[in-house]
Amino acid sequence: MCVYLSSRVISLDSIDSYCSTEVYGAKAFTRRLTDEGLKDFQRILADYLVFPNYVYIGMQRQLDSMRRSTDTFAFSNGEGTVKADEYGLWASDPEYYDCGTVSYSKDFKVVPFQCDDKTIFMCEKKEEPCHHDYVRYVDYYGKCLVVIPDKENFMSAGYQCDNSKGHLFAYKSSDDTRSVASAVYSSVTLDGGIYAGLRKTSTGKWMYENEEEETSKSRWDPDDDRENDCGVYRFTRNQTLSLFSMKCDIQHRVLCIDVCRFSHASQADFNI
Repeated sequence: MCVYLSSRVISLDSIDSYCSTEVYGAKAFTRRLTDEGLKDFQRILADYLVFPNYVYIGMQRQLDSMRRSTDTFAFSNGEGTVKADEYGLWASDPEYYDCGTVSYSKDFKVVPFQCDDKTIFMCEKKEEPCHHDYVRYVDYYGKCLVVIPDKENFMSAGYQCDNSKGHLFAYKSSDDTRSVASAVYSSVTLDGGIYAGLRKTSTGKWMYENEEEETSKSRWDPDDDRENDCGVYRFTRNQTLSLFSMKCDIQHRVLCIDVCRFSHASQADFNI
């Protein structure tokens, strides 16, 4: 049997019809993965997904009154400034660059970048709720973030974040690294999470749709408060696929299961 990852987010009440019509008669996969299956799923996803390597964040070199470059960088949203040599997240010397991008290949350090060059970008929404009708903001460890897959220069990226009721994310310290890492690994690739078939009952138990209870604390991210009502799979900083809680009433990526009919990038054949 093969498990298929949906190509887009869908409402959970339409998961059966999605799998039946768009995955050639497949069924919704909403039961617990075996321990071996979870490890295989994590490995296959990490191999299949293409993580964005350069993502604009909200920092830009300041100019003096004569329009000359200074050694000071300003963070977006009026969140302060920092001297270039006092910023502890650089991956390399920013001497000849005026903007920054976060890179997973540099352990989520900041790679200096030319502001006119185009790449994808990370927006943050400060105001509650962490939701937008057209942009998929998700709470990653207390930061409401989204990675927009459109490639823009720094100025255009800032405009797009503004139009989404946010701003380019001000990545100020390593305290935010786990939020940034989870967003980079899971925002573009998984739209924030894959529905695990797991829901919280009125008594606080977490039950799969086949009525099997999830009792393993180790499957959950240790910092997730489980205050929402659905369980999803999402990557952590170290590329561990863990359970996180999200709201059930928003759309999610889902899993379908069927016989292995053909070779397809979104299918995985493993011991479920």
